Amino acid sequence: MSGWHSSKLKEVFDRLRTERIGLRQKEAEVRLLKYGANEIQVGKKISPFRIFAEQFKSLLVIILIMAAIVSYLIGIFPGQEARVVDSLLILSIVLANGIFGFLQNYKAEKSIEALRRLVTPRAKVIRDGLVQEVASRNVVKGDIVLIEEGDEVPADARLIESKDLTIDES
Repeated sequence: MSGWHSSKLKEVFDRLRTERIGLRQKEAEVRLLKYGANEIQVGKKISPFRIFAEQFKSLLVIILIMAAIVSYLIGIFPGQEARVVDSLLILSIVLANGIFGFLQNYKAEKSIEALRRLVTPRAKVIRDGLVQEVASRNVVKGDIVLIEEGDEVPADARLIESKDLTIDES
């Protein structure tokens, strides 16, 4: 079979074991169990410690830490005590920068998490010959999805028919 986009509609329906009246509700439930939810897999959560540690990985920060160490070692010698103060000042600035970066990234992670929990996109599908609204995560392979102006496409899909279709991918 050639690509989904260029296949005849009957071939697509046969391959997906579906029809114009959509899947039967029972079949959709079976497919949801078999193939899993229609959602992007989220990677492992990053621990707060790791977020903090990543603030010190840039080349500039490493150079500043090395400069602080060298300055401290020079400050050990008599007459060079001011270098110890310089090294502590450099380290305190690097640490403050790390703390601010950590707070910003940590808050951003928490905000994204909260938004993800808050937003549950919906999709209109045809099942048992009727239009139903389901959570986008419950759209399964073979569902007939109805898309109207302003809707987001809830999954990879092949168009069956359209009228005055325009797409904005921005």
